Amino acid sequence: MLKHVFALSVVVALSACGGGSGDSTPPTPPVSNLPDLLLTAENYQEVTPVAFAFQEALLQLSHYSYGRIQNLSETDRNQDIICSNGGIRSVDWTGSISRPGQATAGTVITETFRDCLVAEFNEVLNGSAVISVKAESTAANIQLQLNFNGLEISSAPAIVVVDPFELSITESADLYSIKPALINNKLRFNFKGEGIYSLSNTVLNHQLNTKTALYTSSFQTDLTIDDFKSGLKIATSKGFSGYVGEYPHEGAISVTDVKNNKLEVKANYVENSYLANVSFTGASNPGSTHWSSLIEGALWSWPGLSSYYLSEFRADNFAFSGFYHPEKLSNLNVNDTVTLQFSRELAPSQNLNLYLLGNWSTADIPLEYQIKGSQLILFIPEGMKYDQEYRLSYFTITSAKGYTIDVANWDMFKGNNAVKALITASTKVFTKDQYPQLSAANSQSKTGLNLTYSWSEVTNTGLIFSAPDNKETSFYYTGSVPVQKPLIKLTVTDSQGNSASELLQLSPYTQGLNTLYFTSDQGDYIGQGQTVLHQTEGSVVNYLSMFEQWNTIRASIEYSENDQNYNWSLSFSAANGAPLTTGHYTGASRHPFQPFNTPGLDFTGNGRGCNTSRGEFTIHEIAYSGDENSPQLDVLAMDLVQYCEGGPTKIKASIRINSNVLLTF
Repeated sequence: MLKHVFALSVVVALSACGGGSGDSTPPTPPVSNLPDLLLTAENYQEVTPVAFAFQEALLQLSHYSYGRIQNLSETDRNQDIICSNGGIRSVDWTGSISRPGQATAGTVITETFRDCLVAEFNEVLNGSAVISVKAESTAANIQLQLNFNGLEISSAPAIVVVDPFELSITESADLYSIKPALINNKLRFNFKGEGIYSLSNTVLNHQLNTKTALYTSSFQTDLTIDDFKSGLKIATSKGFSGYVGEYPHEGAISVTDVKNNKLEVKANYVENSYLANVSFTGASNPGSTHWSSLIEGALWSWPGLSSYYLSEFRADNFAFSGFYHPEKLSNLNVNDTVTLQFSRELAPSQNLNLYLLGNWSTADIPLEYQIKGSQLILFIPEGMKYDQEYRLSYFTITSAKGYTIDVANWDMFKGNNAVKALITASTKVFTKDQYPQLSAANSQSKTGLNLTYSWSEVTNTGLIFSAPDNKETSFYYTGSVPVQKPLIKLTVTDSQGNSASELLQLSPYTQGLNTLYFTSDQGDYIGQGQTVLHQTEGSVVNYLSMFEQWNTIRASIEYSENDQNYNWSLSFSAANGAPLTTGHYTGASRHPFQPFNTPGLDFTGNGRGCNTSRGEFTIHEIAYSGDENSPQLDVLAMDLVQYCEGGPTKIKASIRINSNVLLTF
């Protein structure tokens, strides 16, 4: 920040030594012992960055302040947060915040830094900044008062912004605007060891047209330095303009001293658009300099935008510029929006086929979106798993002028960790007059704030909740049990609007039909995190064998659904060669390799099996007939739990053959 202002020391030194315009006319008697601050043909190129330094400083302070009021979280409050360079920052506030983490009118925020590198300034900060959201502030017209007097910006030299000032940030349909305003027409910068630099009569109007992605910026100020009689006037004669992430291709600004010596900086259009042209009164050879030596980047960006893109201007440019508020990608609530900025207006109607991509155990989630001028707005849907990371799918997008680019990025999307929704169900299956109890008791609020609960059905089966706004509920149907599987949703919300949802698919079943049913944890190798319910009026078992007088049963279950073939196999046996009968069998290991004095159990499917396993099973009913040559399993009601490879994830399965025993999990 303001790192280029050191160039003024050249002017200061020359002026203090009596250097000036080169006029040989004998000087008139001075009316003051203080010298004038003058530009010369010898120093103007070194002084050129001063034309933009204070304009950019105000923009950097604005960017930082806007980002801070947009990104508050109770979980971070008064916590030491590690900065990218290893320093520390912490934040506290009086007042309140609204979803999604934005300070409301009347809030006063204090952020404290200790050797913390802050991206908006690209400098290390120490001390405290105070941001006050004024009472008249609204979401579309943010009014702030900023006080950085307690903050030292470790530039070269270190800088303190002495005076408070006000900031207005407005957002209309297609136009964003930043306008700082000085209090008492004064804003001083203390360059430690070099003096006080003061701004007055300052007007900055920085705008972004979100339809076209075109920024414009006009600026004027009177700059004075302590111990000098006169100062410099800095003003744009034509506001600078360009596209987001690109150097300006139009605009001019001048720096003029009391004797009308004038330095002027102009943008180039296409040829040499990475350079700014520099001229000075009376100099015969205008120069040029790279934009990056004049500006650090706030001019062609916008508050909250993390830009991956910087380019010289071409009329056929088209690029992905970046996300707004990328820090929020790891803290997303359902119905939040994520905005992607592009460097040109987008074609309004496009089929982008966007997804949040999960990992091997997490389903991909389709995204709805809106194209708004140069921005692509994503709507965060239901279904993001708590604490799981997702990545935006690769996509191709077209500009309004027909240029096409491919967009691929590795920024990770993650659900809000402030609130976690968890459904506990007594069973995931139900039949007439046997409805599960549903509980949100395991839902969490890391903010410590009270939660409210809302149960709803995503599908439309006619399900009725007994207590839709309570932590605990059940449901029922007034008519017959539907064939369609109902999908229910729990939404928990804290008093700041942080929310999270979880979905649960329930399955109706018909008591008395032959049944295979199982649920499996995420990460279970056999079940792959699935819940499966298969019922038939015919035989559920395709192959059956019996050994040692019904000590061991092996069964194969094969069926087809939705053009997919399924094959599940079950083997189980009693310990010590005893015949299988009703009871609870614990300490089972993989059949047929279990010790003689322990039960055996092996549930496999679709080519997946365990090398080692442990588990238990319960036989509620069993009846069989025939012999080893012609076995007949007449009745079986069995539940099992199996863990593969000594891991913590499990599969739970139930088999019912000619049995009315209810499913219970």
